[in-house]
Amino acid sequence: MMAELYSRKDGLCKGFGGSMHLADPEHYFAGTSAIVGQSIAHAAGAALTAQVKNTGQIVYCFFGDGASKQGAFFETLNLAAVWKLPIVFILENNEYEAYTHVRLEDAFRTGSAVVSSES
Repeated sequence: MMAELYSRKDGLCKGFGGSMHLADPEHYFAGTSAIVGQSIAHAAGAALTAQVKNTGQIVYCFFGDGASKQGAFFETLNLAAVWKLPIVFILENNEYEAYTHVRLEDAFRTGSAVVSSES
């Protein structure tokens, strides 16, 4: 995987994938996507596959706080709960949504929320 990140020919995608397009099926690494939040739905698909095939595998899905504001995030959490998928969602709160600090993006932090925590 590191060879891919350094664009070397011995990388997973022969050096053409970079950090946004990694995949290593041999090591059960389904892949990454350049679309924010896309991997959340992909992870649920992998968990459904593990459940249907009864492999006993558990899927671990890592994503940032910016991805948690995508519609696919909520839809996937609901589906995973309803279908009892073998998946663990791990959110990294780095307080940035791509390039925007959460203070400038989140209504509760900017003070413009319709419903405040004081009401």
